[in-house]
Amino acid sequence: MLQAHGNAAAPTSQSSASGPRPCPILVHVTTSTPPSDHRAERVLAYMVAGTVGFSILAFFAVMIATLSGVGDNDGFSQGIWPFIIVLPLIGLPIGFLLLVALLIVNGVRRARESRRGSA
Repeated sequence: MLQAHGNAAAPTSQSSASGPRPCPILVHVTTSTPPSDHRAERVLAYMVAGTVGFSILAFFAVMIATLSGVGDNDGFSQGIWPFIIVLPLIGLPIGFLLLVALLIVNGVRRARESRRGSA
């Protein structure tokens, strides 16, 4: 049954003498899982995505530039092209190391939560 509260409708279970009460599943879900902050994991995940993403974009930029003829007459040795050429060579290994660090941090956190939950 839906009970209207202002402009929005909130799901409620059957009405009782004291008025409508919220659905038990909604109360259980919202109160049983405490908010958790995994800032280190989130930062590592964004760093992995950023370094690998920029490296792949740089790789495709070099491929497209080669097809368009930028490399003719030593064009890749001028301007920003040396940085774009080297970026995947450095960014992909750094992204891999960050991914390993993310897996380690995640594993340590899960082990701590498991020990805390079983004790």
